[in-house]
Amino acid sequence: MHFVARLTQTLLSIAAVWGGCAIAQPSDAAPPASASSKADGITIQVPTPAKQQVIAIFPDRTTGRDWGLRYLREGVEDLNRIQPDAVFTVGDLVQGYTRLHEEYTRQQEEYLSIVGKLNAPLYPTSGNHDVVSGARSSADRTYADLYREKFGPLYYATELELVTIIVMFTEDGDGQIKPGFSDAQLAWLAKTLESAAARNRPIALLMHRPLWHDRATKWEERIDPLLEKYGVDWVIAGHYHALQDEGTRGSTRYLILGTCGGSIDQHPLAGQLQHLTFLVVHENGSIEPYHQVVGTTLPVDWIRLADQTAAFRLKGNAKIIQFEDALIDPLEVAASGSLHVLFENPLDIPISISARAVRDFPVPWEVGTQSWISRTPIDIFNPFVTDINTPFVFSPTPTVTIPPRGSAKLAIPYSADSGPAPCAPPEIDFVAHFTDSQNRTVPVHLRRRLPIARTVTANDGLQYPIAAWDFSEYDETEANASARFAFDSTHGLSVEVNAPDELLSMDGPEQRPAKDAVDPARDMIRIDLGTGASARSYVAFIRTGANLGFTELKGESLVPCPKINALLDAALGQWTLRFDLAPDALPAERPLTVNIGIADNDGHYHTQWRWLAPKSFPAKLLLPSEAPAPPAPR
Repeated sequence: MHFVARLTQTLLSIAAVWGGCAIAQPSDAAPPASASSKADGITIQVPTPAKQQVIAIFPDRTTGRDWGLRYLREGVEDLNRIQPDAVFTVGDLVQGYTRLHEEYTRQQEEYLSIVGKLNAPLYPTSGNHDVVSGARSSADRTYADLYREKFGPLYYATELELVTIIVMFTEDGDGQIKPGFSDAQLAWLAKTLESAAARNRPIALLMHRPLWHDRATKWEERIDPLLEKYGVDWVIAGHYHALQDEGTRGSTRYLILGTCGGSIDQHPLAGQLQHLTFLVVHENGSIEPYHQVVGTTLPVDWIRLADQTAAFRLKGNAKIIQFEDALIDPLEVAASGSLHVLFENPLDIPISISARAVRDFPVPWEVGTQSWISRTPIDIFNPFVTDINTPFVFSPTPTVTIPPRGSAKLAIPYSADSGPAPCAPPEIDFVAHFTDSQNRTVPVHLRRRLPIARTVTANDGLQYPIAAWDFSEYDETEANASARFAFDSTHGLSVEVNAPDELLSMDGPEQRPAKDAVDPARDMIRIDLGTGASARSYVAFIRTGANLGFTELKGESLVPCPKINALLDAALGQWTLRFDLAPDALPAERPLTVNIGIADNDGHYHTQWRWLAPKSFPAKLLLPSEAPAPPAPR
């Protein structure tokens, strides 16, 4: 009974004692039960929980078309995994409304063939579609009789251990097939409620039409007094195809369910989903309803090893996407062209790949009949390292199909208006699809930041971004660093680097020199100059209050490099490094390739690198004598 539950919840204040230790009240931060003893290897004695029963309810199914049967089948699969104690409906099991008796019986058999696979007892409720024939006569009880033959009584009570559920017949107006309750049914209801109340268990009424909205039924006069007298806890109906909690009338809660296979033909607030409803009945007399989207319980083999392996081979293979060239930098000049991409398929089955700009997020991820919005694209998008307002505009491209172990190329047309400053990399989501072992189309999102052909001109006064060209879920949420370049024949190359840094990490464990230069556990700056045999790399750990000495990476060793003079200014959340490379510290190749990387650790396990240019396309440094002449004025 509802008053029993409320009395129990109001009066009882339980200080639970387990293993001799009092558990903290809910207002405190209660430790887990296993924390009552700190010894390893203990055996925890778990108290027997209070008894409860789970009741499942199918909402309306009628659509007039067979597509809705899919949801009914998925609902049966859900319930067989959840294993409720009993399953009810709120009516409209078949379409009905036909003068063809064989069609009506076919619909009955079709419904029964699906719900017959339930591993729990089914207690149906009749709705208008189940009993109304095509004769357009309320006196025609043909289908009501056929319903009774196939499904059972039109109204009845079910006494479960912890709850009494009473099923009403809402097409019983004046004893005919039209909305309402006959006097005979209400007389039966009064006797049944009296018997149910004597059990001292909660009571729920199920029916198809929400007749408390029907004036002709005279609910307030004929039904409300019975509900109050015998303490009915819940009244649950369907028919509206609209999921809505109607709150309390008197001391009884009212609820209308939506659909499970039925057409959703109401306004958007009607609950635009196919669902199941559950009543959790507790031993203390309380009932807790909840809804679950149908088809969302998954079998144990929902994802099989072979399919997961295929997905990981796509996701974790950097070579599946190879950029054959880089975007033209729209620095002070408009850019256009095509970015050429090579795709390699590492699988023994074909895949297809499409490209989308990052502005298209978020998107639904769909596998088989299930679909949902994945928050991952938003959660891992980092506007501090990727230019979402990029000047680059990418034209739509066709989907590329790649045969097993094969390859294919794609040209992505683009254009960009000129800008006064270098831009950070734009991002594209390449989506690879493959068909898994259960014949489902599986999407694998392969996000990539696109390379830009960076050309740096010394003495131009511009700040060039030092950006994260390789996508990582460990990107720091700090703005990109930047570098400015100057050159003269006496002092050589001068560089000023400005880096936002919320936590200057100087105390990471030391590793062998070559490892430190690639994956340091401390903040570091690295300068790569030249290519081939003349290539040189210089590294320095960022630290304050000490000599910031650069060393040169030679094989597995770091050796001092006195040809670099450095000055570091560090403030809260920011550091600036100015360094000069003597002319003889620069390789002789011209134009000189250059890359500057900043490793940011922030005191944790992962270190993020940001670079002046992508590693596959290092920047070209133009010295003043090599810089092109400015365009002539118009």
